Amino acid sequence: MTNGIPSYVIHGNVAWDNIHWQPKLEKLAAQADAVCFGSLAQRNTMPSEAIKKFVCAMRPEARKVFDVNLRQHYFSDSVIRDSFEIANILKVSDEEIGKLCELLHIPCPADSPENAAIEQMNKFNFDIALLTLGPNGCICFANNESFHIPAYDMGPVMDTVGCGDSFTAAFTSALLHGKSPKEATEHGVKVAGFVSTKGTMPQSIPNDLLLNG
Repeated sequence: MTNGIPSYVIHGNVAWDNIHWQPKLEKLAAQADAVCFGSLAQRNTMPSEAIKKFVCAMRPEARKVFDVNLRQHYFSDSVIRDSFEIANILKVSDEEIGKLCELLHIPCPADSPENAAIEQMNKFNFDIALLTLGPNGCICFANNESFHIPAYDMGPVMDTVGCGDSFTAAFTSALLHGKSPKEATEHGVKVAGFVSTKGTMPQSIPNDLLLNG
């Protein structure tokens, strides 16, 4: 952890480095209502191709969430661009937006990274673009408008590892429960805030953070 930003040790030859395409995955993809995929798991060719085939086999109306994770040197502009082309929801953090704009040759003023997110959404036709801001919440771009959801005070912060993934999972789950993009963003911010107070990934979340239905 440096200045509140986590650092990572990323091992090689782990399970997701060995994802490979199987015909039975096509049937699963056609049944899926949503998938979240990132750039880190695509650092090798075989899993990258399998992930892209899975997403492309999904129904057009399914939620295809690209959660950008620019870790160390484990990314490339080709993986980013290919993922942008097949996703309909983008999630990127304020820590990653500058590098992402550099890869995509999109101007990104340091004092206004949300403008870059809008540029990305317009260029690649995302239904929703999410710019997470750590302790400052999240900006969501959807339906030709944007709104900022501030962070919720869920208690003293112990560890921010896992907050991004928990936000993405909670946001996506809320959409599948019929929530609007704004409501889904609020839910994601709350769940991520709760996770930050636990010091690790919790085994469960409080009942008031569970979605009904």
